[in-house]
Order: sequence, then C-alpha cells, then structure tokens
Amino acid sequence: MFVLGPLDTRIDNLVRKYGYIGVILFWLGPHAFWSVICCLPVVLIHTFPIPHIKFSIFDFFGFVIWTCGFFMETLADRNKLNAKLIEKKQYYYLGSLWNYCRNPNHCGEVFCWLGISIISFNLFIYHSVYKYNFWTLILIPISPLFTLFAMLFEATLTSEIRNNKRFGNESNYLQYRKQTSILWPISPKIYPSLPKWIRKIIFFELNLYNKGLKTIRE
Repeated sequence: MFVLGPLDTRIDNLVRKYGYIGVILFWLGPHAFWSVICCLPVVLIHTFPIPHIKFSIFDFFGFVIWTCGFFMETLADRNKLNAKLIEKKQYYYLGSLWNYCRNPNHCGEVFCWLGISIISFNLFIYHSVYKYNFWTLILIPISPLFTLFAMLFEATLTSEIRNNKRFGNESNYLQYRKQTSILWPISPKIYPSLPKWIRKIIFFELNLYNKGLKTIRE
C-alpha cells in the first residue's frame, strides 16, 4: 500500500498503472498545489496581522461555517469508513448526511475553507494597509472557489463515476440519485421538485456525472 494505507485504493490503482513516479507527478503534485491555494487565507491572516482588532462579524460567521463544514466532513467520512470496515457492499445512501446529498464529505471540505476565507475578509475591511485593496479581495475567495472546483471535477466526479459503474443497474441506486443532490444538502422530498435549471446551476446536476451509467432514468 502506498502512503494512505488499505482504506484508500485510489493511490494503489495509480501505482499499478503508472508507478510511483506517476503518482508523484499526477497525484501528489497537483494535490500539493491545491494545498497551497487552499492555505491562502491562512497565509494572508498570519502574514498581515491586524493589531488591536476585536472579534468581528466575519469571525463569527466564518467560525460557524467552518464548524458546520468540519462536523459535516467528519460525520460523513465516519459513515463511509464504518461501511468499509464492515465490508458493506453498498457505498451510497449511508444514512445521516448521505440522505441529503451524495457527497457530504466534499461539501464539508468546501464549507471549511469558505469559513476560513470569511474570517480572512477582516483584512479587506480593517487592515491599515490592505483595507479595500482590490488584490486582497481577489485572493481571499480563491481558496473556497478552487476547493469547490477540485471537489466537483476531481473528487466528486471520481466518486460518482465509480458508484455509477458499480451500482448503475440497481433501481435503488437510480432512485437515490434522482432524489438526492450531488453536493449541497437538501431534503430528498424537495430536490426532485426543483426546476431543472436550478438543479443544474445551483446543485450541479450535470451530465458529466452520468458517466458510467448503463441506464439513466428520468
């Protein structure tokens, strides 16, 4: 097993296909770049500290969103880990947050970095030098936006395609996909009734997530 151990087979598959050098170039390298981008708000806060600032509204909302994301990701990953440990064959509809979206762990990741970015927005409002600075305003949201992009087009896409190939012929799985959002949590009773354009634009119900399905039911 390589780096992440027996519970993460993605790297093991890459090792078999491309070798260790390929893993470094096509997996660890891009993920290291993602880590640097994600940490931008933290770097900004510690590089340009704001002296004598009191607890602000940005701190409050940022901390609340980060806390929600942290517990969401932790709970979702725990559900998934428990399913793997008991060798559960159905790696979807795992209960808890998985009832409300198909990738709650990825949603939690986005929320965590969004919360930290909101906290770092203090620089734009209160910093004596960087107050109302255009570049500060540009750099702050890069972290959650890049994380959202990485989740949607790497982690979530990989997860969806894998589940489509494994469970695409099961009626329960197709029903679960139909009534459950890809990323943002929402009641399965409400989601199917939303207009199609809302599901596409806001909830990212895109055709690329249908890859691997042998049967697609509307």
